[in-house]
Amino acid sequence: MPSVITPRDGEKVLLTLRKNPNKFGKQIIKGLIFLLIPILAFIFFNNQIILTIAVVLLLMFLIYTLYYFLIWFYDVYIITNIRIICVNRHSLFSQEFSETDLSKIQDVTYSIKGIFATMFKYGTVNIRTSTGLTLELSDLSDPDEVQEMIRSLADVTHKKQNQEMSAAELIEYIAKQHKK
Repeated sequence: MPSVITPRDGEKVLLTLRKNPNKFGKQIIKGLIFLLIPILAFIFFNNQIILTIAVVLLLMFLIYTLYYFLIWFYDVYIITNIRIICVNRHSLFSQEFSETDLSKIQDVTYSIKGIFATMFKYGTVNIRTSTGLTLELSDLSDPDEVQEMIRSLADVTHKKQNQEMSAAELIEYIAKQHKK
């Protein structure tokens, strides 16, 4: 099921992030209803047909729970010392990979929207790159801390790149920044 992400030379994983499980609130409530019906059927009915239906509903609950657990587990964001990798799992048979180098990051913002997101402190971190790509790391716990970490890593990467420039390139870079 999972695809292997090959690390680059000198690349080290700094952080692996998953979506906040509270994001699946609707699915958890539906799953509990699937679980509650068989339990009530076992308690109140001794009819063989009702008990068979209850067992089927219980199996459906287990499959439903496993399905959403696998999507949650394989939906991952990986932050390394070189790049950010997003693996968005839409279903068991649909996934999307995207990545960007830390050196291409221009802006990092976060947002927390909704009552549950505010209560459980999870939100979305948006990363805008110089190539026009926008990565969305959705439903992360403590998005403010993730934003700060990514921004710090990008700043360090930009400083390293600037130090490796020749004097003429550095003057040109400063002049461009000053014009903005």
